[in-house]
Amino acid sequence: MNYLDVKTKSINWCDKMLKVGLLNTEQYNQCISNFKDISSGMLKDKFKPPKTGLDHEYSLYNTRTSKLSSNIAGDSDNTNNIMLGTFLGTTLACKDDNTLYNVSNINDPTVIQAELYFTLVPQSENNYSILSPYGKYLIIGINTDQKIIDTQGPYNVSFSGSSIGPMSTWLVTKVEEAGTDKSLPTTKIILESFQFPGFYLGFDQNSNSIRILNGQNDSMKWLMMPKKEQRLDIDQTNYSGFEYIASRDKTIAEMKNIKTQLICLNIMLDVYNKYADKISNNYNDIVNYVSKTLTNNQRLYQLSRDKQSEQADSGVPAGLLTPVSGSNLSNDEIAVALNKINNMRNAFLQNFNASVIVPLQARIKELENADVDKLFANYLESLDNDIVKLTQKIDQNNEIMARQKNDYNTMNNELSSSHHKMNKIKEFEDVSDLNINLLSSYTNQTSLLNKIYPFVILILAIAIVYLIYKVIDQYRINY
Repeated sequence: MNYLDVKTKSINWCDKMLKVGLLNTEQYNQCISNFKDISSGMLKDKFKPPKTGLDHEYSLYNTRTSKLSSNIAGDSDNTNNIMLGTFLGTTLACKDDNTLYNVSNINDPTVIQAELYFTLVPQSENNYSILSPYGKYLIIGINTDQKIIDTQGPYNVSFSGSSIGPMSTWLVTKVEEAGTDKSLPTTKIILESFQFPGFYLGFDQNSNSIRILNGQNDSMKWLMMPKKEQRLDIDQTNYSGFEYIASRDKTIAEMKNIKTQLICLNIMLDVYNKYADKISNNYNDIVNYVSKTLTNNQRLYQLSRDKQSEQADSGVPAGLLTPVSGSNLSNDEIAVALNKINNMRNAFLQNFNASVIVPLQARIKELENADVDKLFANYLESLDNDIVKLTQKIDQNNEIMARQKNDYNTMNNELSSSHHKMNKIKEFEDVSDLNINLLSSYTNQTSLLNKIYPFVILILAIAIVYLIYKVIDQYRINY
């Protein structure tokens, strides 16, 4: 058994497993990929010219493929990033879920420019895989539901392939039509399935989506437009970035303010704590002073009463007795007085803590949790995000403006050619006017000759008759 036999049997085996549902499209693609002449490579500058003739017709309107004497994207744009335009004049675009949508104005600034471009991945000869902006290959699937087959055909197509193989490979053929302006940077192509010859990628305007169809018609012609890598040099030296400078200065000022507040609030907290301690110590001193004073007065009262009693017992008259001094206070009364002072101290300290110390501590904790360093980190992060957004916006605008510039250059070239033609026409008109004047002058002269011609003939006839007469008369005289 040779290689060809192995290849045939293996592919037939893969086909059977696909038909009975043992393999999906992706698995089938991998199953037969080893027996297909598919090799990766770079996009070629030149394409092998296909055969031409009626048996290789690629349209229903008497157009045919031409020899591909240049790269498929154009003579000056050897790029494999392309846009695909439908026969309705819209452009295909791809969402991040690899579903397609149509764009009527590719220069609309709201359109994500990256979603307009697909990538041609070269395989062999004119065979390519087509990669979406989000990394999925255009791949053919096989319909198994008979209802779907009756309405949509035996095959379906989508950007769902994750690998390169025959099912995701397309024969790209360049199509030229009568009256096509070859100076424009666009190319009309058709995309034929490598695995299923005769089936082409088309655009169904009813479902507004791509389909796989058998045969050829206008819906299978795609306008391929290469991506312009040109970037525009726009002078932005007058831009100072004042809003970012202001934001930076505001962030730095906020950081400085937080640091300053923390220093001041900590100093205030220390002062107020010392003040509270001082007040508490003063109350303690008052309690000690009052306690000693009341205790001394209590003892003095007791001593003076005892002395008075002794004097009275010794017979000293009542008027001469030593007066009682001090205060007649019990220990409970002294304790109540001291307790009142302690309550005043505690009430003051509690109120002071609630109205001064606790708010200060809460504010300090709030400022400490603000994380001053994180403020600047947040500023830098927001700056980076803005730079990314601005870069994306600039890239989008550059792509749009580059396309518009190329369109303007084409228009200018056409206008220049038109002016050149107008100058040639003007020169031709000047020469024509000169020729007309010469012809008019010649016509006038001819008209005058026509008028005097009979008289000239008559005069010549008379002259000839007169000469004949003179010759005859002379002859008579001589003879």
